[in-house]
Amino acid sequence: MAAKRWKVIALSCCKGYHTQAYQKELELRKKIGLIDPDVILITVEDPDIRVGSGGATINTILVVAEHLSSLAGYTVVNSDVLNNADILILLMGKGYVFDPCGRAFATIPAMFNGPHPITGSKTENIACNIDFLIYTLTNTICPNSPPGVWVCSTDMLLNFSAEIAIGTVFSKDWKGVSLITVPASIEYATLHGACQVSNDGAIDNIFYQSSSDNLKSCLFNDHQVPLVSGLLFLCPDTATRLLHFHVKPPIDACTYMGIDSGSQPIKLSLFFDILLPMANCVSRENFVSGNRSGSYGNTGDNYNQLLPEDKASMENVRSVLYDELHQIQIRSVLISEGSHSYMSMDIATHYQNQILNCPLNNGVNNGNNFHWQRRIHCNSKSECKIPSESVIINSSIDSMVDIGKNCIVTHCILKSNLKIGSGCILSGFLPEELEVDRITTEPVILPEESVLLNFIISIGDNVSRRITTVYGLHDNLMLSTNDEKSRFCNNPWSEFYKRTGIDSLDLWQQHLPQSARCLFNAKLYPIFNHNQKIETEDILWLLGSHDSVEALEKWRSSWRLSLEDIMRMIDVAAVFDYRRKLYLEIGEKNIEHALLDGDDMCFLPFFQSCVAEEYYNVLDTLDRVACETKSFAVASRCLASIADVLGTMAVSRGGLRSGPAANKSFKQAFRLLEEGKISDGVVVMARERKNWLNRPDRTVRLARHYEGAEQILIRQAVLTAQKFITTISQELPEINKVWVLASSGARVDLAGGWSDTPPITYEHGGVVVNAAVKIDGKRPIGAKARRIAEPIIKLVLIGVKNTITVRCTDMADLEDYNKPHAPGALLKAAFLCAEIISFNSSIPLKQQLLEKYSSGFELHSWAYLPQGSGLGTSSILAGAIMACLFTVSGRKCDNSSIVHSVLYLEQMLTTGGGWQDQVGGLVKGVKISRSPAKLPLKVNITELDVKESFITKLDKRLLLIYTGKTRLAKNLLQDVIRGWYAKLPEVLPNVHNLTSNAEESAKAFLDGNLEKVGNCLNEYWRQKKKMAPGCEPALVTKIMSALKPYSYGQSLAGAGGGGFMYLITKQENFIEDVKTIISKIEGTTDVVVYRGTVDCDGLTISYKQFDD
Repeated sequence: MAAKRWKVIALSCCKGYHTQAYQKELELRKKIGLIDPDVILITVEDPDIRVGSGGATINTILVVAEHLSSLAGYTVVNSDVLNNADILILLMGKGYVFDPCGRAFATIPAMFNGPHPITGSKTENIACNIDFLIYTLTNTICPNSPPGVWVCSTDMLLNFSAEIAIGTVFSKDWKGVSLITVPASIEYATLHGACQVSNDGAIDNIFYQSSSDNLKSCLFNDHQVPLVSGLLFLCPDTATRLLHFHVKPPIDACTYMGIDSGSQPIKLSLFFDILLPMANCVSRENFVSGNRSGSYGNTGDNYNQLLPEDKASMENVRSVLYDELHQIQIRSVLISEGSHSYMSMDIATHYQNQILNCPLNNGVNNGNNFHWQRRIHCNSKSECKIPSESVIINSSIDSMVDIGKNCIVTHCILKSNLKIGSGCILSGFLPEELEVDRITTEPVILPEESVLLNFIISIGDNVSRRITTVYGLHDNLMLSTNDEKSRFCNNPWSEFYKRTGIDSLDLWQQHLPQSARCLFNAKLYPIFNHNQKIETEDILWLLGSHDSVEALEKWRSSWRLSLEDIMRMIDVAAVFDYRRKLYLEIGEKNIEHALLDGDDMCFLPFFQSCVAEEYYNVLDTLDRVACETKSFAVASRCLASIADVLGTMAVSRGGLRSGPAANKSFKQAFRLLEEGKISDGVVVMARERKNWLNRPDRTVRLARHYEGAEQILIRQAVLTAQKFITTISQELPEINKVWVLASSGARVDLAGGWSDTPPITYEHGGVVVNAAVKIDGKRPIGAKARRIAEPIIKLVLIGVKNTITVRCTDMADLEDYNKPHAPGALLKAAFLCAEIISFNSSIPLKQQLLEKYSSGFELHSWAYLPQGSGLGTSSILAGAIMACLFTVSGRKCDNSSIVHSVLYLEQMLTTGGGWQDQVGGLVKGVKISRSPAKLPLKVNITELDVKESFITKLDKRLLLIYTGKTRLAKNLLQDVIRGWYAKLPEVLPNVHNLTSNAEESAKAFLDGNLEKVGNCLNEYWRQKKKMAPGCEPALVTKIMSALKPYSYGQSLAGAGGGGFMYLITKQENFIEDVKTIISKIEGTTDVVVYRGTVDCDGLTISYKQFDD
């Protein structure tokens, strides 16, 4: 089902100076891709801290309507803009001690991963509650709903079974409010709200923190009631009714327009002032009197202290609310498999349980967008002791840190000699904040079940300070100290007073009633001392680390704050900045370690975050690692990663990633890399990089050149294959009199292709099964060469339609050897690869030829197959040419040497490519070839001892079909190498599967099992499509579908994208039937079907006398 496309997502928050910080966070999520890029994001400041959730909702609807009215060209607020808009309002609510950014942005033990809505690339972010809520609403609850306004609290962890929630039906004709409810026990509901629901789903009553006896009337089964989840849907008519309150006194006093008009703010609860009067069985008298109102109830100290005129004002407000809202229908929509977990901050054990056993870890996360782990974006030394039961989020942990079981560490950098007891909670610490200023080798010990929270607070005039708080896991922050269960640091207050010398007057002002005194408002935590710096020991002293009269005196003379004070002074923007900076720095460290350790970590999601935040230090880190490493593989991946960062910067505005990479601006850097001076080359590249970042198109071109630089290093690695090229001197053929001829069949790849491609082949290891084949009984690829008297190089390219002759009389004629489309480029590169001439020599071409050979050379080549056939033509032709050139220049070599020489040749030609093509065509029959995951690069070829009868059986069934579509493999190759270096999760396991499938294919040939050979071929084609998505053209899909019932297996040849496909038919001699089947498919006029037979000769070299 399609996700809900929100018009507006609005966040209501009570503190104006936090609004900009929250807006920035939401916008960041849009840039990263967590929120649809077309959504309008609005962060709305509550007009007063006293307006409540109901007032905040009405005010936010007003602000959203005003914004949409302006966009629509209206000059006044027009309610029509609500009629067809999908709007989501999120209510921030009160502060949250366990996360200074609030419950909405409280981190949860999950990483969000998903495709970017514009680029499709992977994106990630440490998940917060708001991310889970938005994802849940967008993808499960709301897609079926008509236009309207959804309102959701953010003070709970709300989860639904995806399968059940998606089936929720919202009628377009429904006029009123749909209140989402979830099953809950009566015991749980006594702390929250529950609905009494009639048989038709209408809500008769809503009870808030009611008694168990009252809640029994709400039971819908033997033990559960429909709990008010904090989520509801307003149809456009109802949203419009609430919008109109902004011009209706006294309710207008909960909107900014009312406040700006001079009204005194009023407080309204969304559920018990706005929704309650809609319930069927709530009478006007009960509601107006305040008996049922959540915010304006007629009991409690606050109510009794009100003046008579204030009470009368309240009743007037409720009268208007009841008269305006009672006729609106309200119904319960029960999600039978849903859960609600309120984010209480009274006792830390609630928070601990919600993180260690997160109730969100089921349901919608089955879509694999949320990855639940106990290590979320952390960097820790291998020596560090972290039990599996503990959760670490966005933190860097040094080897000197010992963490106990069931601990929670979030947003910390821990470096000192530190021993953290079991069950502790730590958040927001820098290294120096847990260091003790004394000469000792003993670790700083944090007692078990301690809670240490570090906050960044604003103390005025744009000045921020960090402050540390401590208390116990089992302490109830809100419980009066009069209660015998009240604790501090898990011990009775009396013990704390006795140990420290502190008394109650140090903590609470004398006029504060005893019943109101609690840990939350105790002024325990020093932030500033006129004479001495506040040290770690001053905080640990509160935990009982040591007794000291000096500590008490320092504590008493310090400016101290309570948790309540701290929550009012939080600098949310500074906290967000600290967390994001830490996230990016940890990401950099993880990338560096992954590069040096060879880990298969995908960097792209992190790069997406770096670009979204314009954090480009990661480029410097990649430069540094590339400069310092001695490994080709590491340096290559660094350059590829820089290209990925640059590609991410350009998004889709700069053009395609693949393209030319030979701009003269990079000539110096490329030359240094070619010379093996990696560090110098990287430095020059980085210097030039600064000149290319001003426009997306230039940034993409820069990315291409970094991939060009990466290819140079791959070329250096492949160059090590030269070690396995051996030749033996023999007599030079007579000038003009003798032609050396080399001929070969094509090849069909049967399993394992792509694993032979550098760098995959020397980083992972490659295994390929393929066969040399004749096409309609012919060997279509060949070359011939001879010595000629004139000291030049004459090249003759024989094509199907025409012949091209190229004369090279000086070195300048060879300069385009590395441009694949230049006439004779392959042949020119072959002369260099065979070392017949040296391109870097200052000696002229003619002199080189005369000094070494007393002659020139004439070389002819042919391949009677279309370009981009997929049958390995270019590599096999390269092998035939190399065989000719070695022989005509007086050297003899075996097939293995030729295979390795082609590897080198194709790197010189810049077409890249692996070794399976030349192995397939040059080595006879069916074979399995393997390359170990190491350098120097070596290919070990094993000819399979396949029974002759089985080859005959295969020959009668093997058909090659030219599809009429061509595609240069280089573009596909660049995509595959890009995916390999990026360590895409869809690529890595597929490479392993390619090699294991090749081993299975070889076994099937040895067993003579044609059906299994076909199954391996089908599996191979599926694997190739994963390696290079889009390599199956639509016409090929049609042909394959039509032929599937008649074949054991089929695949496009080589990289795919066009060229030839081949299949093994179930019946012998089925070629005419195949032609008939294909002829019935539209668009197949250019399709040609050939017979394929296994070439049992491979590369052949012969001599032919030539008389003038």
